[in-house]
This record gives sequence, structure tokens and C-alpha cells, in this order.
Amino acid sequence: MVHFFEAFPELSIEDSLYNYFSGTMVEKVSASRTKMLAFIYCQSDQLLHRRTIHTMEHALYSQVFRKMGVQPKLEMYYPFAASYEVDELVEKCEDILKEELKEHDTVEHMKFCSHPFEVEGNSIVLTCDDDFLCHEKSKEIKEFLSKRLKRSFGQEVDISFRYEKKERKIDRKPEIYTVVRKKEEKENEEAVEEARQIQKKKTYVAKKKKTRDPSVFFGSNVEGAVMPISDIVDEIGEVVIAGMIRSVEEREFSNGEKLIISFAITDFTDTIRCLMFVKKTKAEELSLSEFIKSGNYVKVKGHASFDDYSKELVIKNIDGAKEIDDFRVGRKDEAPVKRVELHAHTQMSDMDAVVDCQEFGTRAQDTLPLQLLTMVLFSLLRMPTMPLKMIILR
Repeated sequence: MVHFFEAFPELSIEDSLYNYFSGTMVEKVSASRTKMLAFIYCQSDQLLHRRTIHTMEHALYSQVFRKMGVQPKLEMYYPFAASYEVDELVEKCEDILKEELKEHDTVEHMKFCSHPFEVEGNSIVLTCDDDFLCHEKSKEIKEFLSKRLKRSFGQEVDISFRYEKKERKIDRKPEIYTVVRKKEEKENEEAVEEARQIQKKKTYVAKKKKTRDPSVFFGSNVEGAVMPISDIVDEIGEVVIAGMIRSVEEREFSNGEKLIISFAITDFTDTIRCLMFVKKTKAEELSLSEFIKSGNYVKVKGHASFDDYSKELVIKNIDGAKEIDDFRVGRKDEAPVKRVELHAHTQMSDMDAVVDCQEFGTRAQDTLPLQLLTMVLFSLLRMPTMPLKMIILR
């Protein structure tokens, strides 16, 4: 054995802590690589509180063991305690044992250390509750304390338990006091309560139940502002879209019990695919094939997210779908004098056309009516950079 401060000469600590360990000898040091712990077995000539031991362990770690990545743990042995009688041992070492038990398990400390330790002959008695947990843990506590008493104090002491039943709280009826008030106060209170009830009736508004939209054929009501499909460029969560169904595909899975209904919707700004997962029996019950078919117009509420299977942005987790009318608006010619506008590109345009201007005029002369031909030629003649030959009208 070597003196504690000879084993750790580089250790620098306060005088008060030095005095506690001045009579401490180091027996051996062993390391646990799996738990990254260094066990330092020591003999001391005085009882050390757990707080003092932890302070020294912290100093050892910060100054000696940090570079090794190992946490030091002091295992103390007090050889002088071997001569103590059991009652003297409990008197002087009870706090140390309770602190060690608290470090071992907080719940066990709370259950078995709420009462003082008692001595009966050569046995230490622990008082605890008469419940399942205490009976279950008593064997483990007995083994732990027996080892600590043997290792730290050199004593073989029997550990026993006294189980006490908890006193049940008696439900007591609350005491009722009758307050006698003056007749005027009672009448005033009744008038105030009556006025309060009248006010409640006036301000009460019955909650309106949400009615189901009859055009909804799947899920709940489709509420919310419609978003153009061209604006859905990322996983933006919940959206509402409306458009025409261009194509529909159905695929069975889960041994034919469920369906994946995939249908493409266009709002004529862009097209996106919707995925609906539904049981086959429910799809037949709701007649989904009558509503989800090419050419139908629908409004769908779901979540825009990336589909790992098709590797594209789709609408999944559909909350609701409903039928809608065709929302397209046709073009109207409201001009008082009707006309026909023709547009063509030639070799003189910026669109890289290959039509020769002379051939275009000749072809128009042979095929177009006279009035329409005059309009075409007039349009061509308005372009001064275009070389035109004289075309003889018939």
C-alpha cells in the first residue's frame, strides 16, 4: 500500500480536503474498460461522508484521469469499524449507508430509508411499507447492504425488514353550516340570480350543426381556397385543387382487399396525380368508379407530398372529394363587325419559317375567296421590308 498523495503526487487540492485524506492509503487501482471506470481501493483512518468522497473523485478526474477518458471511483474501507458493535455501527454509519443506497437507486432509497434503521440483536431492521414493491425489492436491498457492510466496514450483519401497512384515510363528510340571512338580502340575491338567468337566455345562440355537402362523394366537406396546380412546386402540405380528370388507374394490394386509385387532374394550368387509398368494399359502397372517371370535374382536398414509388409530386392523404361543374369559360366574339384573323410565318419572320413570301401569296390567290385574299394581301403590304411582286387578281 502507498499513501494516497504519493499515488497521485500531481494532485492539487484545498487544505480541508487534504486533511480528510491525510490518513488514507491506496491498496490497488483496477480499471473497467467496458464502463470506462477506474476503481481506487483505499483504507482510511476516519469515516468520510459521501459528499467528501465525490469532491475528491471530481478532483482526480479533472487533474489526473480526464486525459485517459476514465472516471475514477473511490472504494473506501474503514478497518477500525470492524470492532464496532452493531448499534454503534448503525449510529455512526447509517447516513453513509443511506447515501450509498440513494446513489444505487433513488426509488429504493425512498422506500427503505424513510424510517431510521433499528437494531435487534445482531441484525439491522429496515422499516418499509407492506406493498408489492417493497416485498419484491427487499432481497436486492439486503444483498446490496450486506456487501457494503462487509466491504466498507468489515462487518457481517444480518438485514431484516419490518413491513407496516399504510393507514387508510377515512373519508369524512364535510361539515355543513347553515347561514341565516336577513330577508332583504335573500330577496336581493334571488332577484340578481333571476336577472342572470334572463340574460343567459337572451345571449344564448344555438350552435349550428355542419351539414354535409351532397356533392361530396368521398370523405368530409372540401373547404378552403382553390390553388392553381401550377403553383404546387414542392411539398407544401394541405391544398385544395379543382379540375378535370384526365386519366384513372386502379391497382389492388393487401391480397385484393384494398385499392390504390390513381387519377390525374388538370386545371389547364398544369396536371398533377392524386392517390386515394381505400378498402375495396368501401369503394364499391361509395360507387367511386362513377365519380372518378375521365372527363369528370372534381374538387379535391389533400396533402401535396413526394411519392417514393412514382418519384413525383402527388396529392396524397385525401380528406375529401366532391363533384363540380365545368368551370371553363369559352371565348366570345363581341365585335360588332365580325372578322377572321389569319396568322402565318414566312422566311422574313423571326420564327425561322421556310415559306417563301411569293409562294405564300400565290397559294392564297389560288385558294382563298376574293374578299379574304384582299385582307391577306393588305396585311402583307403593310410590311415595308417584305419584297412582294405584283399579284394579278382574277
